[in-house]
Amino acid sequence: MSEPETQRGEYPCSVKKIASKEQLIKALADELDSCFDQSYPVVDLTDQIVATVMDSAYSDPDVNDWLHGHEVVSIEPLDSHESYSIMERFALSRPGGQSQRLCDVLSKKHPFRRFKDVVNNLGIAEEWYAWRADALFRYAEESLEYYGIDFVDGRIICTNKENVHTYLREGIE
Repeated sequence: MSEPETQRGEYPCSVKKIASKEQLIKALADELDSCFDQSYPVVDLTDQIVATVMDSAYSDPDVNDWLHGHEVVSIEPLDSHESYSIMERFALSRPGGQSQRLCDVLSKKHPFRRFKDVVNNLGIAEEWYAWRADALFRYAEESLEYYGIDFVDGRIICTNKENVHTYLREGIE
C-alpha cells in the first residue's frame, strides 16, 4: 500500500493509510508509545491516518504544516500516572521476588528509570515490553471509544463531532 499524499507532499514519517479497526487501534497504540512531553497523537480523518503532532509552542512552527486544513481528533497521551499504573500492574503480576523488587523501585526516586533497569537486570525486558504493548493497545481502544472514533465501511469516522477540529498552521482550531 502506498503512502497517502498531502497538499505539502510527503509526511514527516512513514505513515500508512488505515485499512481496518485493528490497524487503527495498533497505530494509535504505537503513536501513544512514541509521544513525549511536547507531542500528542491525532487521528487524521482527512487522510485516514494516525500521526504524532508536535506542539508548535515548543518546536519549529512549520513542523506540522503537512496537517494544515485536515480534520483531526486530538488524543490525550498517557500521563505519568497512567504509565506508572501500567508498571505497577506488571510488578504485581510477577512471581514473589520479582514483584517485590519491582514494587520497591516504584516507591523510590526516579521510578521510571529504576524500573527499566530492574526489568533488564531480571532478564524480563521482553515480557515487560509485551505487557506494556498490550496495555497501550487497551488504552488506545478505550481512547477511540471515548472520542467516538470508529472504523466503518473502510473509513475512520468520528461520531462525536465536538471532538473533530480543523488543524491550522497555528495549531488546532
